[in-house]
Amino acid sequence: MTDELLVQVAAFADAASAEAAGDLSGPVPTCPEWSLRDLARHLGRVHRRVPATVRAGGNRLVHHGEVEDGEPPSARDEVATWLLAGGAEVASALTEAGPDRTVAGFVGPVPASWWARRMLHETLVHRYDAEVAVGVEPWVGVGPELAADGIAESLSLLETFGDRRAELAGSGETIHVHATDEPSCEWLVTRAPSGVSGF
Repeated sequence: MTDELLVQVAAFADAASAEAAGDLSGPVPTCPEWSLRDLARHLGRVHRRVPATVRAGGNRLVHHGEVEDGEPPSARDEVATWLLAGGAEVASALTEAGPDRTVAGFVGPVPASWWARRMLHETLVHRYDAEVAVGVEPWVGVGPELAADGIAESLSLLETFGDRRAELAGSGETIHVHATDEPSCEWLVTRAPSGVSGF
């Protein structure tokens, strides 16, 4: 999974360093509050926070303010290098830890493999945002299997945080999610009083 993560980081960095990115001040249509620089800053900081969390082990998430090199450089080309360095740190920390090492997650201890999947899809989603912002065709080379896993991972996060989001609760309503190009991409989501479930 770390090899695929590095592919997605490189694609994001390519978008951020494209001539169309200009000085990175342009808006990101899919993240209306953010400029391209804000988007790069967010992803680069996540890619520094997660390796620190994985290497620390234990039950505590490392926060953005605790990591070194948490701000992108001013020059566009240097931002791409900064992004690539952050992605490499994620891959290195996850490789060192191995998939089964217990580390801190959002709501308690998780295996390091949880972070590998989370970082892959966090990067993949923001790759799309960056590519749309600079006007290049998004997600070239992303196949149905990876896209299906991204949907599955997103749904699992909804289930994890469902009890914190009252608007996700319901009284038994169901939502059927099904893709026509990937057989594994089918779920029945239930909106229960306690949140969403059924993935």
